[in-house]
Amino acid sequence: MISQVYAPCSKLPRDSPEYLELARSAQPWLDYAQPFSFEKDKEYERSHRQLLDDINHMQKKFSMQKEAKFESLYLPMIQQSLDISGNNLQLLDLKMMWARLKDEISSYYADDKPPLAAVLLPSKPDRVVVEGRNQLIALSFMCEQLLPRGFKAFGVDDVKKLHKIISRDLPNDKIDVWGKMNYAGEFRSVVVRSLDFPLTIYPYPHEVPRAMELFFNWKNAFMGSFEKGTAPVHPLLFALRLYVAFFHVHPFYGGNGPVARILLACAFESFGFPPVVFLEFNRRNYSQWLYAYQKGEPHLFYDQMLVTLHDMLVSHTIGPELSQTQSSS
Repeated sequence: MISQVYAPCSKLPRDSPEYLELARSAQPWLDYAQPFSFEKDKEYERSHRQLLDDINHMQKKFSMQKEAKFESLYLPMIQQSLDISGNNLQLLDLKMMWARLKDEISSYYADDKPPLAAVLLPSKPDRVVVEGRNQLIALSFMCEQLLPRGFKAFGVDDVKKLHKIISRDLPNDKIDVWGKMNYAGEFRSVVVRSLDFPLTIYPYPHEVPRAMELFFNWKNAFMGSFEKGTAPVHPLLFALRLYVAFFHVHPFYGGNGPVARILLACAFESFGFPPVVFLEFNRRNYSQWLYAYQKGEPHLFYDQMLVTLHDMLVSHTIGPELSQTQSSS
């Protein structure tokens, strides 16, 4: 499969300027993976128009105070993000940690040392607590620093900053892989594979910088078309494709998942939608949805994400209306 993907490179002399230019362009991988193509999204939108219209209708009624949204939706989102990585911190643990972090949270966006695990949650293993602490800081950074600037301004430096925050005091902060150093906040220097789906083809390290440049160019082009009312697909489908495209580029050696989920939440919030929080969550199923998406079958992932979002919005819009009607009668 890899030889087929990179067949155009094999036709050129290995040390020629043409070979080096093509190798760094990421074009062979982009032609294979098609991470920025909206063709499947357009098909999905045509066949699920009613679902998307219902979500749009309820989104207009959705309203939640900032603090309530953080406690009720964003903290559970972080708990599920940790769960995906095999971290068993519970929502109550995160609430306790947040109570001890929030007063000084902005000082931890830079290089100021946040509290040690033993101070935040002494009953849990250090690494488990540090992962939770870092994702809480990254979430706050998104809410307080990134969202006010607007999603269009979100760029490669912001992604690197998020990765640095999320990797702090963890092995991904600085790790030697096969004699090549990989640092937090810097693109990976080695080839990577998925443990669950090892046949997934990610771009080579020398392709990552160009792939990420194109990733943000594509994101900005969509945001421009959205502002003009000429977006090629529904913004939710764009946000979900953005999420999976980031995963598929896999720009960092580790920690891509937490960064991608913050990126997705930022995109959803920019379009006026809350983060998706599942009532029941299965890590294996979630991985399979993403793998199917990368193979060109996005409907499983879209169905799960959009139906859950639909049900969340129903619970926060129709539910209160009926309760008011009942109490008034």
